[in-house]
Formats: sequence, C-alpha cells, structure tokens
Amino acid sequence: MAIGDSYATAAEYRAAIRRTDSADDTQILVDLTATSRHIERVLGLQQVGFNKDASDTTRYQRVDTLIPSSEANMLWLNVPLSAAPTSVTLDTDGDGSWADETALTLTEFSGDVIYHPLGGLLGNTEPITGIELTGNGTVAAAWPAGVMVRIVGKHGWPSVPEPIKSATIGLTEYLRLETARATGQITSIESVVNASAPAQAIIHNLMMTYKQPGSMF
Repeated sequence: MAIGDSYATAAEYRAAIRRTDSADDTQILVDLTATSRHIERVLGLQQVGFNKDASDTTRYQRVDTLIPSSEANMLWLNVPLSAAPTSVTLDTDGDGSWADETALTLTEFSGDVIYHPLGGLLGNTEPITGIELTGNGTVAAAWPAGVMVRIVGKHGWPSVPEPIKSATIGLTEYLRLETARATGQITSIESVVNASAPAQAIIHNLMMTYKQPGSMF
C-alpha cells in the first residue's frame, strides 16, 4: 500500500465482521484511515508508517557523531527501506554537492554493504533498518561521523504486517460501534483507546513489538 493509505481495506473490514453490504464502504475507509494514522502516532512511525513509497524517493540522514568506534560500521536508518536501495552516497567532502561523489557498491557482502536485519529480505517481511559497511568495496568499514548520506529507494515496509492490519480492523470496530464491547459515546479513535480496556490492550500489544523512540506513549 502507498504512503497514507489505510492498513486495511473496506472489504477486509467487512469480511472480519461478517458483513456483505458495501453501502458504507466510503465511510468505513475513512474510519480505517483515521485508525491507521492513530496507530502511527502512538508508535512514532509518522514518516512512512507500515506502507511504502510507490516509487523511489530520496531521503537524507547525517551520520551520528556520538557513535562509539566499535559500532561505526553500522548506520541505523531513520526511515526503513522496503527493499534494497537504488543508491547510497556519502557527501565525503561536506560541500553539499553530490555530483563529485561516488555511490557505494550495493552488492551485499562482496561489495560495500550488508543489510540488517540479516535475512529479513529473504522472506520479504521486514524492512531494512540498518546498513553495515563491510570494508570490501569502495569505502572503509566505518561511516564517517557527521557526514550526510543520501539514500535513494522505496522507503517503508515490504507489506503491512498482519498484526497491524488486524489491530486497524479491531480498533475500527470500536470506533464504529460494531463490536459488542463498544460503548455508545465514542466519537473519535482517541476516545476509543481512552474508553475501552480491550482497545488499550490492542495498542499495548502493538507497542511491545513496533514502538519507536519518540512515540507519544
């Protein structure tokens, strides 16, 4: 799904609640989208959430100046990649120009990089969250502290994780009062979580796995 899309479709929602009438699909999708954005805010994933770019985008990240030398070979990405990047380039001279720079050789292991988590792309279920330098290619096995890195690729997740899709549907049931445990006073997704212990449990379970630094809770 593209950036900004809901994590579940109206058809998936209706299937979950065993409903066939599609007359309310437009509003169902509005509610699913509101729930999706709330999940992102709670987990601190507002930039791309669990969707992915429809095409290559360019993002920039500065290498941390406080990383210990023993960990200088690893760049943990501010925004994950849904697949191997198209290009990764360092502004080695710090002049803000990329025309005079050479992109890394992106062949894993024999080239400049190893993607993390290891094996994540084999099943194509996890995003790339870190790029390790091997020292086998065009650059040394350490990211230069303070240097700007340009990353071109499809950022986000390869696909929406099933727990995220299920949580989106489950919370939307409370929002739409289509579960037996919903109250009659819910007017927003924030109210859902505040008023419902089962809804709070859904959010808690997501936070245990997906919460990022800087999240609202």
